[in-house]
Amino acid sequence: MLIKWIKVWKQELVAVPLSVAAFFIAMVILPGSYDPGILHKFFLAAALFSGFSLVTWVIIRHVFKRIWDWFNNEFEADFTACNQWHRVKISFAVFFGILFILTLLAKSTLGACPQDNQQCIIKTALTQVGVKEVTGHNDGVQVEKYLASVKLHKGNPWCAAFVAWCHDQCGVRHPVSGFSPDWFKGKNVFTVHSLEMASRSERAWSDYIKQLPASVFGIWFASKGRIAHVGIIERITGEVAMTIEGNTNDEGSREGNGVFKRRRLLIQLHSICPYYMAAQ
Repeated sequence: MLIKWIKVWKQELVAVPLSVAAFFIAMVILPGSYDPGILHKFFLAAALFSGFSLVTWVIIRHVFKRIWDWFNNEFEADFTACNQWHRVKISFAVFFGILFILTLLAKSTLGACPQDNQQCIIKTALTQVGVKEVTGHNDGVQVEKYLASVKLHKGNPWCAAFVAWCHDQCGVRHPVSGFSPDWFKGKNVFTVHSLEMASRSERAWSDYIKQLPASVFGIWFASKGRIAHVGIIERITGEVAMTIEGNTNDEGSREGNGVFKRRRLLIQLHSICPYYMAAQ
């Protein structure tokens, strides 16, 4: 029936590119809550959508027979009775609705595999290396997207917002906050002391290392009396952490102008929040 409908109503298929355009425009209109970065899980979402659709049609055919008969015998006549503009609007609503459902399905699947989430966070952060502020005052299109993910406006420090945005792209829950200490309230947060204790046992140290990539680290600033800079750990090599940080620079400042890759000694990292514990 769907194939027949597509062949007959070719003009109405203009709704498809319109709905795709609306899908991406939604990112601008609803920053932080609806982001097309979820497309990397689209294939899985499409499979889920197809499965749900099949089950729905089976139920309609055997339980709601009058609706099934209407789709097969009367739908085409009723659709033909509409003028072309109404047919385009109906088609747009259908195709955009499908895209929106696929997006929600994709987001719901992201938490299914922690290892996938771990790699997703790292890969997403790496794609942002090189992003710079426009005027050096916590601004710029991409920087403002980071800030929007934690409901902040341009001009605010954005190291924590960058970390939150990366988690958003991978569907991993996180503290919706641009305040660095908020990332380290979970009961499973590591501290420098715990890392030092773990290093005394080769087995314990190995367990820690496996959990560190994609985790969020915090650096303590004595002048602030708190953690005042955060970033993402890419990998661990010996006693050195390769990191990806926002609102920093080549010198590792907490008030830099872009996203940079950094090398930091593990002992510099005051606290570490495992990537899968960010929301707890």
